[in-house]
Amino acid sequence: MGNFLVPIRRKTGVHRPGLLLDLERKLTTEGCAVLCGEGGTGKTQLAFDFCSKYNSDHPDALVIWVSSETRPYIEERLREISGHLSIVNQTNISESVTSWLRMHSQNDWVLVLDDVGNEFQTPSPESNNDTTFPSPTILFHTLNGETKTLEESLTNALKLKEAQVILLYPTLNDSLQIFKQHCPNIPWEAGVAEQVTASLEFSPLAISIAAAYMEDNGITFSEYLDLFRQCDLSSTPSTFSTSVARALMVSLGQLQSERPQAIGICKLMAVLDRQSVVESLLFYDRKGQNARNFYGSLRKLDSLSLVQKAVRNNHYSMHRLVRDFFIEYLENEGKLESQQQSAIELLSERYPFGDQSFWTVCRAYNPHAEKAIKFEGPDAWPRAVLTKSMAAYQRSCGSFGAACTLYKKVLKIYASNAPLSAKQEDLVVDLSLAVVEMLGKMSQFDAGEKLLQDTMGKITSVVDPGHPQLIHARGLQAWFCSWRGQHAEAERLWRLCLKDNNEIYYETHVESLIYESNITTTLIKQRKYAEAEALLAQTIRGRISVRGNDHPDTIQSQQILAGLYQEQGKYTKAEELNREILGTANRVQGSEHPDTLTIVGNLSVNLSALGRFSEAEVMQWRLLASRERQFGSEHDQVVLSRINLAITLEKLGKYSVAEEQNRLALAAQKKLFPADTHPTTLNIENTLGLLLLRQGKYEEAEPILREVLRKRRETPGVEHRDILTSQNNLAGTLMKQKKYGESKTLFADTLETSEMLLGKENAFTLRLMNNLSEVMRQGSFEAAENERQSVRLEALGLQRTALDGRITIFGEDHPDVFTSESNLARLLHDMERCIEARQLFKKAAEGLGRKLGKDHPMTIECETNFTVCKSHR
Repeated sequence: MGNFLVPIRRKTGVHRPGLLLDLERKLTTEGCAVLCGEGGTGKTQLAFDFCSKYNSDHPDALVIWVSSETRPYIEERLREISGHLSIVNQTNISESVTSWLRMHSQNDWVLVLDDVGNEFQTPSPESNNDTTFPSPTILFHTLNGETKTLEESLTNALKLKEAQVILLYPTLNDSLQIFKQHCPNIPWEAGVAEQVTASLEFSPLAISIAAAYMEDNGITFSEYLDLFRQCDLSSTPSTFSTSVARALMVSLGQLQSERPQAIGICKLMAVLDRQSVVESLLFYDRKGQNARNFYGSLRKLDSLSLVQKAVRNNHYSMHRLVRDFFIEYLENEGKLESQQQSAIELLSERYPFGDQSFWTVCRAYNPHAEKAIKFEGPDAWPRAVLTKSMAAYQRSCGSFGAACTLYKKVLKIYASNAPLSAKQEDLVVDLSLAVVEMLGKMSQFDAGEKLLQDTMGKITSVVDPGHPQLIHARGLQAWFCSWRGQHAEAERLWRLCLKDNNEIYYETHVESLIYESNITTTLIKQRKYAEAEALLAQTIRGRISVRGNDHPDTIQSQQILAGLYQEQGKYTKAEELNREILGTANRVQGSEHPDTLTIVGNLSVNLSALGRFSEAEVMQWRLLASRERQFGSEHDQVVLSRINLAITLEKLGKYSVAEEQNRLALAAQKKLFPADTHPTTLNIENTLGLLLLRQGKYEEAEPILREVLRKRRETPGVEHRDILTSQNNLAGTLMKQKKYGESKTLFADTLETSEMLLGKENAFTLRLMNNLSEVMRQGSFEAAENERQSVRLEALGLQRTALDGRITIFGEDHPDVFTSESNLARLLHDMERCIEARQLFKKAAEGLGRKLGKDHPMTIECETNFTVCKSHR
């Protein structure tokens, strides 16, 4: 059953063989079948029967089932399926699964989209058929290796082509078969059974409910017919068919006398999202429930076919018509609004805070919470509490846009319920600051700073200078400065926050240690490494004394220390510390915790810097898969994972794969942060230019790199290192196009700036030195003969300095060292110093082959040069 990904439970058994044969024929010939009919005609049951039979006949076939009434449920179900299929590379959840099916078109699979909701049923201008049906069920099957996206497939199927449609309508024979299947222990009364079936209008839903009642109570067809005819319809919803309403009312009569609590469960499920209600949400003690009564009521509802237990334990669903019945039932009682209010209150009490340890619960509750906050009952405060909790969850997941929208909704609730108490006014300030933070996270700096300024004006008018809210606001000011690259000002503001917080509390207070950590980050950005390390040591001691060695705050400070080592070029020391804290994080937080994954990402970058690209690649693919499972593809941490993976793939010479990952990252980044000057966007575009350069696409690379450089120069607060990187890549592109003069000038200017800002022994500075030497070597062939030797001698000095510096930083067994040796060998060969050149070429070729592989472009180029050099005497 490992390939049978069907989350619903239904009674097995084929009772509509003619329709099943028709369905199989249409799927085989058309690749698609659309089951249409009024609600309750058995579309889901027919699809389930087909899937069960198909799985039995084709045990190796993959059967995927997606409930598709609403988009959130499609996405949630496809996310589960994506994990089952071990899908790693994906642009979005829908495309990931359909792409997987497209790539596996040689295999046998069936995809079911059950209960397609109205939001997907847009009339097609191409269709001449105006017929529409409520909530069709659509099945797709492998056909000629063609699978469109989910949206395209839905659109095509909903055109209701005659060749694909199976119209379900009730028949006497089918209806009797349902009774026989569902009532195996009830004596068969053929004539009376036909009367009951006719009274139920041949509706499969009504018949299933009636059959379940008869089987549960052990009554005959005659006895049920009497009950059915005596049923009082005065309180039933007017818009429902008599048969379904009467069948439900008969069952409700039993529940009212035996299990009144079960009716309460149905009413609650009706105002929630009916497709997957978690048991813990239905069971609550607010009105004296006890576990025995609760589980007995659920079993009774299941046995009466009013709710269905899903394959996932502790999840229940309700048929759409049963849900609609109870909604109108509540309306007739005048209790719909109070039931909706009760649901909001329940969710506001049960929805957990958005910490990662509660994410599973939050995800299970979220569809119901999203529906509940649309209810506008008389008491708005439970809705405000629930919406705030939902915002905290989205914030912790990194979904800053969704969190911002929810925080604004809470503010709107408060604004519409003025005047507010002093405590509520304080909450409004906190919510405003939360919106400010989300705007900053989304790089909407102007809007965020304007709101922050307005909020600080309100705070300063009513509180003392050292008030915690004012400290928090000043901390956000510091973040905006940091995001804009104004690190000195950020440091000043965080030091003020630290001072004021210490005056209110004490030096090792949790918030004080956070401010110390933030100050350390700004010191690193300003390359004040000694000062940063001293403060960081103090922060780590404080966090150990307050929180302990294994607390996440302590781990986070140690991460910053590892990053400081990395920034200073102490790569081995950084690796040792990263591995140590990764072991602690795995033990304390678990291997899939977002903070643990951040450490994995840092370690992979660390390994890449050490030239261990193959190790880094394996780690980064796994990291990408984990983050996609947690967050989906459009998340800033997933984008970061793709960027780092693309950089590592570039180092390994896997340029086309690297470009693919880079473009996926760019597409997701632009959806998350539309601003074209966002630092991450520019980083991705810069890497794209580099990858095009590596593939010899110089005319494509140059305009991209020039545009990135222009934006970085013109955008306030951009890191100097980023500008230098852009200049280096552009100069490299110019060199490849033999524009040696412009390339040399740009390399030389960049090197001079790098030596001043980063130091002469910095790894990036040494890379620039290597590149400048190489462009001088190549350009020397165009120099006058009397100048050529002096140019090469100058280049030789630069290359030897770069090589010595790289050996000092990385040791002798590093790809950058072998690259310098290869470049030095080429220069010596041009100077006709062939013996030295051959020795260096041999050493470099062996090293590059060992580190990067024999098929790496740099290895091949070096071996080719070695062969040429050996042929010269």
